[in-house]
Amino acid sequence: MSSHPIFSLQAQGQLRPLAQHAALHALLDDLPAYGLARAQINTHLPMAMGALAAIDASGDALAAWAAARRRATPAAEALSALPDMPDWRNAIGQQSAFPGLREYFLAQMRAHGVRNILLEVLHGMPFCPSGAAFHGLIRLAHGLDAQHLDECAAGLAWLVCAAWTPAATDEAPSGALFDDPASALAWLEAEIGALPCDPSSITRSLHAAGARPGLLARLPRLRSLQSDDEAVLAATLAAIAQCAIRAWLHAGGLTRLHLVTGGSALRRLLCHLPAAERKALLPAMLQAFWQAVCLAWLVAEPAQAMPQAQALAPADWPDILRAAARLQDVHDLKLAHACYAEAQAYGWPEYAQALAVLLQAMRIKTDAGG
Repeated sequence: MSSHPIFSLQAQGQLRPLAQHAALHALLDDLPAYGLARAQINTHLPMAMGALAAIDASGDALAAWAAARRRATPAAEALSALPDMPDWRNAIGQQSAFPGLREYFLAQMRAHGVRNILLEVLHGMPFCPSGAAFHGLIRLAHGLDAQHLDECAAGLAWLVCAAWTPAATDEAPSGALFDDPASALAWLEAEIGALPCDPSSITRSLHAAGARPGLLARLPRLRSLQSDDEAVLAATLAAIAQCAIRAWLHAGGLTRLHLVTGGSALRRLLCHLPAAERKALLPAMLQAFWQAVCLAWLVAEPAQAMPQAQALAPADWPDILRAAARLQDVHDLKLAHACYAEAQAYGWPEYAQALAVLLQAMRIKTDAGG
């Protein structure tokens, strides 16, 4: 069975291959030296390392960035004894189970292979892309890209432990039916409008929205999600991705940023699945992602003024990436990586423009002495 082009690993284009990236693997092997106990679930560091490794052609920026954080962070304590993990399904939605589940998945992956354990989980639970503000999904995709066993186990464990279920309802879906995501999201803004946003936690905002009685039934539906044709679903994922990057360019905000990085992570995760398994899993996974996008759309931060930046052409990517390798913030690095990865898959100019905006913001902060 052939793959749709956006689900082919060749869609990564010029992205630096990470499976044989010795420097990245050495850093990921040494995460405790950066203050990260193996029991720690909430961390951006390994994802930022993978992002920087992918866009830093020379490797110098990755080494300097990691060294600065190693100097600034105390060493982690040794890992204490872990509880037994008789059935990984008992850990769904239980963040306290992360340490044991991570070690369990690591052992299972060593014994049976990453792909087999990944497929067991994807078939064995409802897909929840927005858990921990999309970070389980994002860390899993970075681990798979790097083919780093420990990070694959950590990402999969985070995906499971951070999973959550919106409020149950007996109501049949009643939201309007649309042919494209842009029209559906415009309707969502007009008919339901903004919901309360917790500025300190995307996760709490999403959970609060998902708990609203009747809201899920009112969310707009996409006619294309009634199909199981991979080409139709791939086009839908692409259209959602375009909405996300345009929304971030227009209004910024961490929630919209995570729609870009989360959408990129979903596409890259799908690239790592065998074609037949992807075809079987894709309809439900994309439906779950669309629901998460709608909820995130409603709780996104108020629009902010975005820096004005000169438009960049795709031919400028080598220069763009050399500049992007100087970014320091973990979210900026993950966004830079997602933009380059998605530009290789889709070829849209919005991704180069988003990098231009990030770089302009970095210049403004540097000039201000920040």
